[in-house]
Amino acid sequence: MDRNTITKIKNSDVRGLSIRNGSYFLMRSINGERFNKSLGRTESMSLEEANKVALKTIELVKDLGVKSYRGTLKNGKLIGHNQMLMSDVYQEFYEYVSTIGTKKSNGPFREESLINYRTEYKHRWHINGLLEQPINKIRDEHIEVWFREIEKIKNEDGSPKVSANFYSLTLLSRLFNWAKDRRYVEVNPCERLVKSSERIHPQKKKTAEEERLNIKTDELGKFLFALIHSQPKQKKRNNDTARDLLLMAIMTGSRDKELKHLKWSWFSSLTTFASYIAPAKVTDEKNYQGTKGKRDYYYACSEIVQAMLKQRYANRNKLATELGGDAPLTYVFPNSIGTGAINNVKKRIKSIKEFTGIDKPISMHSFRFTFSNIIDQQYEDGTAFSDRIVKAVIHHKDSSITARYIGDNDELQIHKCFQHVEDFCSKATGVGVVIDLFSRIYEITGVTGIGLDNKSLQDDRVTDPTALRNALYGDGKLQHKDIIEEEEIILKDLFTDLPKDWNKQTVIYNSMTNIKIKPITNKEPKNVNEAKDLVQQAHDIIHASMYEKFKGQAVILRSNFALINALKKEPKALDKFKTKYPELYLNKFSSEEPAKDQ
Repeated sequence: MDRNTITKIKNSDVRGLSIRNGSYFLMRSINGERFNKSLGRTESMSLEEANKVALKTIELVKDLGVKSYRGTLKNGKLIGHNQMLMSDVYQEFYEYVSTIGTKKSNGPFREESLINYRTEYKHRWHINGLLEQPINKIRDEHIEVWFREIEKIKNEDGSPKVSANFYSLTLLSRLFNWAKDRRYVEVNPCERLVKSSERIHPQKKKTAEEERLNIKTDELGKFLFALIHSQPKQKKRNNDTARDLLLMAIMTGSRDKELKHLKWSWFSSLTTFASYIAPAKVTDEKNYQGTKGKRDYYYACSEIVQAMLKQRYANRNKLATELGGDAPLTYVFPNSIGTGAINNVKKRIKSIKEFTGIDKPISMHSFRFTFSNIIDQQYEDGTAFSDRIVKAVIHHKDSSITARYIGDNDELQIHKCFQHVEDFCSKATGVGVVIDLFSRIYEITGVTGIGLDNKSLQDDRVTDPTALRNALYGDGKLQHKDIIEEEEIILKDLFTDLPKDWNKQTVIYNSMTNIKIKPITNKEPKNVNEAKDLVQQAHDIIHASMYEKFKGQAVILRSNFALINALKKEPKALDKFKTKYPELYLNKFSSEEPAKDQ
């Protein structure tokens, strides 16, 4: 039922008595003035009781007048405002805003707001007996004593919950303003403390610029690199869910709650996953009611998002079984117990920041800023997306393109725009340093800027546009196309029969993952398994040293034991290598003797 739907009671003895959102509601003219009031919930009051309370209310209002009458219900009985406890006022306030709302809300409060009020009522407002005091007896000194008590509630690390405390005070102040409008109180006792400098104020909110991942430096690349390689401290059964959610946030610029509550039913095709529509209104959920702009939002899915969604959809039944709940069958990003949508990814963001050394506040909303920055970037040929398309993609309120009226050409441009974001991110992923097979060091900054000619854009990034997709949902390896091509030219020169799959045999070590190593022995391997084990230990040693040396940096070391050993064992190839590529030879063999012919 729509929250604003009013159902008239045909068999009621009282004119103007109706049911609105599960509450008895009296709406009628009394003494020539409009009067409306919630009388109580239908589940706790019979129609007969509602009729009696309504008649008594009408009688009192006729005597006192609409403006002078103030009162509320307690256990089905009408009490005067002088007797009303803070808890009584809260119940009336909650009933009012959940059914009627305020001028500012333009209708009943959204469920998210109601949850906040219920939470504060349950967890903070009861402290120091505040709720059990008569509302007209509460003074600013009572509020201050209460507030000093809630300031004692600390975070796990012992720091004060500044923002949470301030928010609780703010909501309480709004409740008192509502009560003041109804003359339950003459003044708002929270007002002095809200404006006071005597309490701990929350830090000034960071600007959008301070929160977004900088696309002109290596911040975006570091974050994406860590998103691929870093693992949370505590592994969970749906470990990849947070990673996939963060990736999609960057690739789509979606709002936090809208993305967390993404459903399989929103997609146009469960085969291609080419696009989806986030609905303006959601009626089957308590914690999410629809898009912020209250209109349908059209999202195109880039190739990497399609690959991720196909993988998650194919795995949904298995995940539901593992989690013990059927949420994966409904939600793209279920919570860890399979009962609903994912709630929080703060820990995953924190772990990525620790890996990368990014020291700035990063939230889900930050990715929306980054997304906007990327789509504002020009193509290499200098062209850019039109203002009209950009507004449609970020769902600007002034956009002339809506999900209902997207033409073929608009749709194509929108899809190109989302793919542009993936391509940009993929290229930005190759950051820090790449050390190739021949120990050459490539400084990869992930930076774009003005070229030396002062006319063109210079792009120092190396990774090709498919790298991120392949790393996450392909073979798991970051490809650095230009570097690999250079390696291949030299290797083909040295080995006339270079295997086609040589690159697949190349191991990539990165500096983002800590590997626990076993001590390596000098004994000769007795069998193939022992040889493999020794090779693995050698790999681990290299990996661990990378982590220690370059901790907090995005560094990749490429290695191919088979090719290097083959080079050592082929004198002709080794001589050619030494003669034709003397610098590379010194890089690779300066600290070791060249292998002799056996």
